Amino acid sequence: MILHSSANGQIFTCNQCQKIHLEFGNFSYDFSSEMKMNHFLSHLEQIDGLFYEHQNKVSVYRRKIMVPIPDSGLKLLFTSGELDEIKSLIRNFINRNKNELISVTRIEVDFGTFSPRHLN
Repeated sequence: MILHSSANGQIFTCNQCQKIHLEFGNFSYDFSSEMKMNHFLSHLEQIDGLFYEHQNKVSVYRRKIMVPIPDSGLKLLFTSGELDEIKSLIRNFINRNKNELISVTRIEVDFGTFSPRHLN
């Protein structure tokens, strides 16, 4: 089931393997838990895209922001716009339930005086 999408990607879950799948551009990344996806987002949040685009402006790579994947020899390459988009896509997925939560306040009523008292 696709849960969130953007111009270049989507995030969906699989009932068979129980993983969260991130597809972005021409790569796919599978997360075994939302916590691991959150760690990935934290890593991306620390990257200043505009700084690295400027820093690597003479690089032969078309995309100047390089995000290495540990122990793999693989680097994800982004423009600053793509970096912002993937961060937003993951943030929207992680925060999806926060919009659905409601706050309930418990009230106790003194029936002798009929005066309410908030307990939260």
